[in-house]
Amino acid sequence: MAFQFSVLLTLPVLIVMTGWWSLTVLPLAWLYHWVSFALTGHMIISHDRRSWIPHEILYTIFFYTTYITPHFWGAQHIQHHKHRDTERDPQSPDYLGWRTFIAFYDERLTDKRTMVKHLRTTISQFYVKYYTWLLLPPVLLSILVPVDLFLMLYAVPASMSFTIATTSAWYSHQNYEPVERFPAWANWLFSGETRYHARHHDNWRYCEPNTEFLLRSSEIQGYNHPV
Repeated sequence: MAFQFSVLLTLPVLIVMTGWWSLTVLPLAWLYHWVSFALTGHMIISHDRRSWIPHEILYTIFFYTTYITPHFWGAQHIQHHKHRDTERDPQSPDYLGWRTFIAFYDERLTDKRTMVKHLRTTISQFYVKYYTWLLLPPVLLSILVPVDLFLMLYAVPASMSFTIATTSAWYSHQNYEPVERFPAWANWLFSGETRYHARHHDNWRYCEPNTEFLLRSSEIQGYNHPV
């Protein structure tokens, strides 16, 4: 998380280097958040939905915006569903306050059963086994690609998308329950997810229409239903 926030600080530097047109990172950040978090991290990794986009591509995008392994992310989100708005919820602002922004790295706030089930899958095993090697591509890119392009097309928008995701987790629960309705700006920023958040907690198959568009049928696929 420290890396994510530190990269955000490079945005003013990027503007100075390349001009105000570099603010194109903002729509890119929204796109990264939609595909990486709303679609992949939330509905595919955590709730085992299927997309018509190859999962190998989606898992790769997810990993390089979070640097968190899929089994860990899924286990944290299911923990959130199982223990919603309690002291065991990694996304509860009422109990954790600002710590919801760093709880994504706290193994104590994970559902161990979900973690074990994820680790039985080949794709989760891959990201655990080769984690260190998988850190090399962005390092090489930062060396081989001009700095402004590396920051503008990847590092800054990817970090911003992670910040959007953590803000959404913090913002979407208040007074010990999911928020029913959000201001228009929040609904737009969080990829439309906020209007469906409370309903999603009643039935995890539901999600925002723009994300549903990227998914296959809403039949239950999963091994990690929160109930």
